[in-house]
Amino acid sequence: MWRRSFLLEDADGDAAAALMQPGENPWLNELLASRRVEARHARVALLPLDWYVSVSSGGELNELGRMMVSMAAADASPLPVDLEVASLRR
Repeated sequence: MWRRSFLLEDADGDAAAALMQPGENPWLNELLASRRVEARHARVALLPLDWYVSVSSGGELNELGRMMVSMAAADASPLPVDLEVASLRR
């Protein structure tokens, strides 16, 4: 689950600073985009697909997912990554 804008432009909307650059093969992009992510101090996390399927329905959080987000918000400890839920509907 990716925010397209995160990959295709920087925080100011500059496509020249995008993580994905034209002409980079997957291996080169893995190396160079990792450096670009580090330079932005961006946080990236991988979510297991089975977990995502269990907390969402039709690209939106289901009741369990909303409950988990509210519990995390009530927790005093910070989450290890910024949590953003993006709709997958087209």
